[in-house]
Amino acid sequence: MDRQLRVIPGTMVLAGLTASALLTGCDSPSGPAAASASPTRSAPSSVSLATPQSLASGRYERAADTPELTKRRAEAQKSLPAGVTSVVAVYNKPDDADSALTLSGSYGKDLGDARAVLDAMFGSLGFSQASPSSSRQTFPPAGPNAPDLQCETVKVREGVFAPVCAWAQKTDAALLLATDPKQTTANAVDLPAFAKTAATVYTEIRQPEH
Repeated sequence: MDRQLRVIPGTMVLAGLTASALLTGCDSPSGPAAASASPTRSAPSSVSLATPQSLASGRYERAADTPELTKRRAEAQKSLPAGVTSVVAVYNKPDDADSALTLSGSYGKDLGDARAVLDAMFGSLGFSQASPSSSRQTFPPAGPNAPDLQCETVKVREGVFAPVCAWAQKTDAALLLATDPKQTTANAVDLPAFAKTAATVYTEIRQPEH
């Protein structure tokens, strides 16, 4: 039976976020200067992003879509350039319905300048319920051909903080946010641990298509 999504403040923050970021990335300059600023490494010529039933080695299970999430996904898709697909999904912990992992991503042949897309994804958080409460940090990639992970702690709402991690490269980009009402201070967020979770999710959802 599908798990029904329990709407938690902050879980809708990311819906459509990567779509708006891509519009910035596609308008960014290309060429040697842009390439040198990109956090990407060698990658497959094409990938798709899946939303499997479980993520993070089974720690999260996908929740059934709500009308709001379906609407946000459709709006995000309409705003994307041709040939780019939006992916939005929400996951819950089976033993903790109050915790959620929100995934917002996009994939296509060429998303534009990866650095610009990454900066835009984090920059867009300032216009939503989440506001940065820590500087962005770089964490090791999920593999030899993966981009570095960029992560920071954000304030989702008063008394609730959450880790955010993202990656961007030519073929795909995604941002993950994990909400847990028990994380009542920025110090309660274990950013390195969530970076490891994000690295696992990176390997789970990307499907190379050479």
